[in-house]
Amino acid sequence: MKKFQIIFGTTLFISLVLSALLRLLGIEQYQVISGVPGLIILFLIFLGHFVTLDEDLAGGWSNPDASKKVALLSVGELALKLIALLFGLWLVLS
Repeated sequence: MKKFQIIFGTTLFISLVLSALLRLLGIEQYQVISGVPGLIILFLIFLGHFVTLDEDLAGGWSNPDASKKVALLSVGELALKLIALLFGLWLVLS
């Protein structure tokens, strides 16, 4: 793994776990502040895939043979990233 992947993954994990722990302990004033870095990372992951989704669709840069399998896998991965983002929003903001 590259260093930035380790740093972003660790930041994401620590941010969301800390926010969840603060929620369980009833310390709401720091719950959102501690979860914001994780939400930003989840949003950037989702947005980056969404912006480049057209490259995986039929005839795109990553799918010049118009394979439906490649397109469906990309859309499925985007859906999982959206679910992760929504879960993170629920965890931090509820």
